[in-house]
Amino acid sequence: MKFKTKYISFIFIFLCCCSTVNTKNIEHYSDEFKVLKLEMFLDAFGVESDGFPTIDARINFVSDSGICSVSYYEPWLKPKEYFFSKQVLDTLKILLKSVELRKIKKEYKEDASDQPTSTTVIYTTGDTLKIKDYGLQAEFPLNELYRIVYDLKKNFR
Repeated sequence: MKFKTKYISFIFIFLCCCSTVNTKNIEHYSDEFKVLKLEMFLDAFGVESDGFPTIDARINFVSDSGICSVSYYEPWLKPKEYFFSKQVLDTLKILLKSVELRKIKKEYKEDASDQPTSTTVIYTTGDTLKIKDYGLQAEFPLNELYRIVYDLKKNFR
């Protein structure tokens, strides 16, 4: 039980206390690739923590819409959905424009077992990028995307 509490605390602190994006200092790369959609599947299976959500996020930047489906391993916690505000969608778009997407690593792997897993797919006009992350160890901007999409203040039970 101590391990679970310590692990939950670590994940919560990691996701909630990551540095925020300062849009004034972001270097906007002149992408020939315009980001069209973002799909994220943040799987909590294996985390072994009560109340940690699994989230399936689908964001369409062309139509300025985004929805998250939240579910839990515990059957007494009811699944739910929520929509992203225009402000959050703009933040996500700025994050994705702040890096050269082609240079993002395609796989991250933590050595420890029972870690959360994420799959992020970024659709652009020129390419589709699929990123797998076992342990939520990805670098910027993915760590910020996790923090925003997980929204543990709203979704952790």
